[in-house]
Amino acid sequence: AHEDAVHVLESIKEMGLTMGLISNTGMTPGFTFRSYMEERGMLEYFHTLTFSDEVKLAKPASEIFVMTLEAMNAKPEQTIHVGDHVINDVLGAKRCGMKTVWISGFYDREDPYDTETEPDITVDTLAAVVPAVAKLSGISNQP
Repeated sequence: AHEDAVHVLESIKEMGLTMGLISNTGMTPGFTFRSYMEERGMLEYFHTLTFSDEVKLAKPASEIFVMTLEAMNAKPEQTIHVGDHVINDVLGAKRCGMKTVWISGFYDREDPYDTETEPDITVDTLAAVVPAVAKLSGISNQP
């Protein structure tokens, strides 16, 4: 539900972290996603939005991650990428030196022994992203 998404975005913003979004758009253009996100109160949380149709690159290509990091003035080793796709999100981000949180349940991890697709943290719900990000960023989740 988008209520969960907004809660996660709000919680991460409260940690003082900056957020960017990288999306492989498929058949839906980036401007449609922007409009959807704005209607649901999600757009304001993102410093940078990178849509594959607009930049002519797609995850897991390193260039789309590097471009987004540069737009955010962020270093890969200080960045956590959260996603649901093992190859596009975990492998792509790890190859750039980023930490990774994998939301399981949408796509399978074909080879559980492949270190290249081993996320730093695996979660099974959107809500679980918040403590995972807090842990990887070194921010205590205590009030």
